[in-house]
Amino acid sequence: MLPVGTQVEYDGVLGFVKFVDPMGECMTICTKVFPDEPVRNVCRVIYKHQFDDVKLVIGNNTHN
Repeated sequence: MLPVGTQVEYDGVLGFVKFVDPMGECMTICTKVFPDEPVRNVCRVIYKHQFDDVKLVIGNNTHN
C-alpha cells in the first residue's frame, strides 16, 4: 500500500494519495486540490482490484 502524500499517476492523471483504507480495500487519489476550499477537491476512489493500475511518479519511489 502506498503512504499518504505519495505522488502517483492513475488513468493518465497525476495526483496524490489522500487516504488509505486501513483494511487495504481502497485508497483515495486527489487530482485537483483547493487549499482554501477543500470541499471542492477532486478525488477518485481506487479499489483493491485497481491498485495495479496506480503508478508511482518517477523519482518518488522511496519509502521511509
